[in-house]
Amino acid sequence: MRRRKMVLKRRIRMVIVAFILILIGILVIPISHFKVAASEKNMRQIEYKTYVVQYGDTLWGLADSYMGKNFKNHQDYIHDVMRANGMNQAMIYEGQLLIIPCEEDVAENTQMAAAGEDMRN
Repeated sequence: MRRRKMVLKRRIRMVIVAFILILIGILVIPISHFKVAASEKNMRQIEYKTYVVQYGDTLWGLADSYMGKNFKNHQDYIHDVMRANGMNQAMIYEGQLLIIPCEEDVAENTQMAAAGEDMRN
């Protein structure tokens, strides 16, 4: 008799735990879907352009000019520039040709250097 009560209590606990896990799963999956949909909606098209480094340019300054809204902060933008150019240090030099990410709306309002073009006029 006592053993039956213990077995019954275990089964009830298992059913309750299973119900709670199913309920959590039902609630979590739709919430994560909405987050993904919202982030995709806020994404903008990023173009990559070539840029000839001018005297006094810094990666931080390039981030100020070209980063747009697709990057969380200057460090994210600089990291992307470094990755796109195979750089392992954040140092740039006058005359260096860089590939930089640039949002479409920023790119339309900015004069960028074509490959091999010198913009030091």
